[in-house]
Amino acid sequence: MNAKNEAGYTLVLVLLTITLIFIFSLTLISNVLNSANQNKKTEEKIQLNRLLEMGITYVEESVDKASSDAATSLYSSSLPESECNFTNLTDQYVCYFKHELKNYKLVPNQKLNRTLEEEAEQFKMVIESIKQAENDNSTIEVTYTVTASLNEYIKESTPPNIIRIKINEHGEIENPDDSSETENPDTESEFSKFVKANNIFLYTNNLDLNGQPTIMGPGATAVIRQVIDDKHNSLQQVTNVYKPTNATTFADIPNLKQKSWYDERGYTSSTTLTNNMKYFGPTIGLNNNGNSPFINVTIASKGDITLNGDFTGVLFAPNGTVTIAGNKTFKGIIVANKITFSGTSAEVYFEASSKLPF
Repeated sequence: MNAKNEAGYTLVLVLLTITLIFIFSLTLISNVLNSANQNKKTEEKIQLNRLLEMGITYVEESVDKASSDAATSLYSSSLPESECNFTNLTDQYVCYFKHELKNYKLVPNQKLNRTLEEEAEQFKMVIESIKQAENDNSTIEVTYTVTASLNEYIKESTPPNIIRIKINEHGEIENPDDSSETENPDTESEFSKFVKANNIFLYTNNLDLNGQPTIMGPGATAVIRQVIDDKHNSLQQVTNVYKPTNATTFADIPNLKQKSWYDERGYTSSTTLTNNMKYFGPTIGLNNNGNSPFINVTIASKGDITLNGDFTGVLFAPNGTVTIAGNKTFKGIIVANKITFSGTSAEVYFEASSKLPF
């Protein structure tokens, strides 16, 4: 009788244990699934912000280039006279500007869709208006919106973004928000504005010009704060050059931002080369293996950057060295503790950028 009772108690205990394990297992599985779903949603929201930033970057850089081309076209008469036959300089500029925007598939009030490698990743851009600013006939306001979509998520730039372009009496483009004078930035937050306002494309503590590279910076500025080795006067094609004798008072190169700052703007640690890539991470070597140049590459490195290919974009290595190797060509902006040209026929050209990693 006692044996039967013990067997019964054992059976009840086993069944109770199995029931408890089952209940706890369900709870654990539920928590794991919820955590995975939450992580997926968080990752998708980060990707959505990245897509939105990519759309904004595309519009701003297209507007920058189209505005420069339009200013050139004012005097080259590249369009039939009947198309832009206005007596007012600003009206002429707007006409040419709209024409140049078509080269970037941006037409007022028409949506431009961009789909990335994954069909679920898209962003739409719309130029809503191009008009003269109120009470300022020399300023043109370009109003646009960008809408990013990823699976079921949608995010729109609100309120609509506005780019202001100021045209002076000579038909030249000015930036109404920035000073055109070279003024030393007081804080890191002003450094980006300082670079844009003065067309700075080389900013370094140490510039080592081995060989005889070609450096073209008409209308641009180079700042070398401490040491320069330029045996062949390679900077003679740069409009404004500040060497150690007159550049030591310029601000220190700013530090890298926090990782969260780069994450919010779509930077990743992936070293896979693509057009429009944004990289934030350790030392990186860029090699396009002889392919076409990679466009609009933005690199913020904790270490060094070595260029073994043709690229356009922005290179930022505040604690390291940017090396341009061989006969490679780079167009853009370089800000680094040290810049070295290791080849005898490397080429560097100034090209402005609206998005900077500092």
